[in-house]
Amino acid sequence: MNSMKKELEEVRAGFTEAIQRNLELLIINLCRYYSEVETPNSKALLRISNAIDFLIRLRIEKATEFMAATPDINVTETSLKTGFENSAYFSKKFKEIVGITPMAYLKKQRELTGI
Repeated sequence: MNSMKKELEEVRAGFTEAIQRNLELLIINLCRYYSEVETPNSKALLRISNAIDFLIRLRIEKATEFMAATPDINVTETSLKTGFENSAYFSKKFKEIVGITPMAYLKKQRELTGI
């Protein structure tokens, strides 16, 4: 919460995206907590967690589309353009969802296009 407040106060470039990512992390951490504790709200929070997973999948899908269209781009640029401020987290989620690393995916795309 403090980092979101700081982003709002400083209004630096990318502050909206930073606030969104911090909010996502907050929701994920709350969902993890409530998945371990049985309360009436825990099921609702798990639904939110599932929605966030769906959102991450959509962003990874957009990343694959973007890399297929512009295979000369790098992983860091792709992660930023699809809403991931941390390229290591992007790479981890990409591999979980796609089955290969973003670098391996880009390499295949470059081979297909002759770049």
